[in-house]
Amino acid sequence: MVHRITQSGKTRNYISYFESEFARGSPEIVLCASGRAASKAIMVAEVLKKKFKLQQSNSITVVNDKSVLSIVLFLVHEGASLESA
Repeated sequence: MVHRITQSGKTRNYISYFESEFARGSPEIVLCASGRAASKAIMVAEVLKKKFKLQQSNSITVVNDKSVLSIVLFLVHEGASLESA
């Protein structure tokens, strides 16, 4: 499921929600943002990476003449290195 990060959303609310998603066993979270919300998506991703053992994949696409940042965060299984995941 793709989660849209907006400029008006509170960072702490996003972090709390995504923490609960990982606690429920979700293997990955996809964050999408554009414009000023891109920096908020990056901040949320960095906080989650510090709290959980996560690997990150980024992409930037153009939709209707706007750049859209997509960040995929996924759990790394115990014993696996980041390079082999």
